[in-house]
Amino acid sequence: MKRSIIVFLAVSVSAFAYACSDDSTTPGGNDTDSGAQAEDASVSGVDGSSFDDAGTESDSGQAMDGTVFAVDSGDAGLVVIDATAGNVPDASGLTGQLFHYGRFVSNGVSNAGRLVFPTVVENVLPLGGVDVTAFDVASNGAKIVYASDATVKGRYDLRTASADGSGAGLLVGLKNGGRSVSLAHYSPDATKVAFVSDDATAGAKDVYVVATAGGTPQVLISPLRGAGTATKLNSDQVVFSRDSRYIAITGDYLVDNVFQLWIYDTVMTTLTEIVSTAEAGVPNGGPVGVVNPLAWDAGGRLYFTASLGTDGAPSAFHLYQATVGAGKSVVTGTLTNAEQVGSFGISPDGNTLVASITDAAGAYPYALYTLPAGGGATTAILPAGYVYNAANLTPNPDFAKPMVFSPDGAKIAFVADYQAANADYELFVVANQANSTPVRLFKVTSGRDAKWIAWSLASTRVAFTSDVGATSTGNARLFLTNDIVNADQALSPVITTPAGGGMFAAPPFWGP
Repeated sequence: MKRSIIVFLAVSVSAFAYACSDDSTTPGGNDTDSGAQAEDASVSGVDGSSFDDAGTESDSGQAMDGTVFAVDSGDAGLVVIDATAGNVPDASGLTGQLFHYGRFVSNGVSNAGRLVFPTVVENVLPLGGVDVTAFDVASNGAKIVYASDATVKGRYDLRTASADGSGAGLLVGLKNGGRSVSLAHYSPDATKVAFVSDDATAGAKDVYVVATAGGTPQVLISPLRGAGTATKLNSDQVVFSRDSRYIAITGDYLVDNVFQLWIYDTVMTTLTEIVSTAEAGVPNGGPVGVVNPLAWDAGGRLYFTASLGTDGAPSAFHLYQATVGAGKSVVTGTLTNAEQVGSFGISPDGNTLVASITDAAGAYPYALYTLPAGGGATTAILPAGYVYNAANLTPNPDFAKPMVFSPDGAKIAFVADYQAANADYELFVVANQANSTPVRLFKVTSGRDAKWIAWSLASTRVAFTSDVGATSTGNARLFLTNDIVNADQALSPVITTPAGGGMFAAPPFWGP
C-alpha cells in the first residue's frame, strides 16, 4: 500500500478538527508549511472538527461560524497589498473577513491577520507582546482568546480580547517564567476554553479547561504521564464536541509517538479512554494511533481514522466513531466495499460524512463516497471510470487534510494528486451528488502542493494556502480562487510571505 504510518492544530469552536500533517500521503508526519517554532497547533473546522500538527507549528483555527483566526506579534498595522504585483484579490461577491496566521510580515514572529472585504484592507491584529503562541475565535466572532507575553516577556499567558484585539485582559496567568500556552480553543458556546500549557513542567504539555467568565481556576483534564522523558510525552489534538460538553484529547502520554484517544466529560468531570496504547501498536518509523483529523457530528459522535490491532486488520486505516457510553466501532458502510479509509469530512449540519475509500482488494485509487453520520449506505460521488492521471498509479486525497463541505452543503473541496504524475496535491471541488466530475481549480507546479482550505461565506469562492511560487518548499502563501467553476485558474497569492516565512499549517478562515 502507498500509505505508511506517519502525521494543526485543533481549534475548538467548530466540530471538525484537522490533524496536521507533513503534507504527505501518510498520517503522523509534521507539516512544514512555515518553518515555525515548535508549538502545539490545532485547528477546528466549521463543521466541528479539529486538526493538529503534532507540535511543530503555532495554533490557529476556525470558528463554528466559519471565522478564521491566527496569532500575531502585537505590532498593529497594515500589510500593503501591491496592486502592481497583481495580488489584490477580486472582492466581487465577497463579504466578511478572511483571517490567516503565520509569518507573513517577517520571518521572526508569528502574526494574525484579517483581509476585510469588500474594501480589501489587510489588518494585523494588535495582540501585544513579542510573539503569540495560541489563538482562537468565539463562535459568534465577537471575542478572541490567545497567548502572548504582553504581561511578562517570555511568559505566554492566556488572554482574551475583542475580535479586533481591543479590550485585552488576562484569563490565566502562568506561574513560571519561560512557560507558554501553546494551544487554545473556545467551546462552541464560548463558555469555556481548553488550552495546552507546559506551566507545571517545562516542555511537558498538559491540557486544561477554564471558564471564560473568569473567577474559577483552570482544571487539569489530560491523563497522567507514564515513566520516561516528560517533554516527549505530550498532548496533541484537543477538540470540543458541538454541544460543548465533551473534549476529545489525543496524545502520546505513555509511549513516545503512540497516540491514544480520550474523551473528557466537562459535566461529570471524567476522562474515558477510547484508544489505548496497546491498541495503537508500536512505532515503526513514525507516529501510530490516532494522528489524523478528529470530527464531531450533530449526534455527539466523535470520528477518527486509525490503524488498530483490534479490528483484525492492523495494517488498514478504518473510520471509527466513538462515544463515552458506547466506546468505539468502525463506521457502518465504510467497509462494505472498501479496505481502508483515507481523508474524510463532515457537513456543516453534522449529518453527512464524506470519505475517500479504497475498494475491497485495497487497490487504488481512493474514490469519494458520502454516507449518513453514524454510518449507512454509501453514495459514490465520482462517476464510474473517472479518469485519473495514468502516470500516477496511486492517486488519493491528502490523508491528513480534511475534505471540506461548502457552507451550503452543495459542494466539497479537497486536495488530491488525482491529476498529478507525482504526489503533488492540487485543489479540487466536486458537487455533493452522485456521479459528479471534480473540477481542478488550481494546478500546482512539481514539488509543490495546495494545502489548507476555507470556503467563502456564500459558498462561491475557496481560499487556500499553497507553497507554489514560494522561495522554498513548504513556505505557504494565501490564495483565493476566482470562482468554483473554471479549471486550472491562474492565481497570484493574495498574501505573500518573506523568504523563510509562510502561513502556518492551518486553514485560513472566513468570518462575518
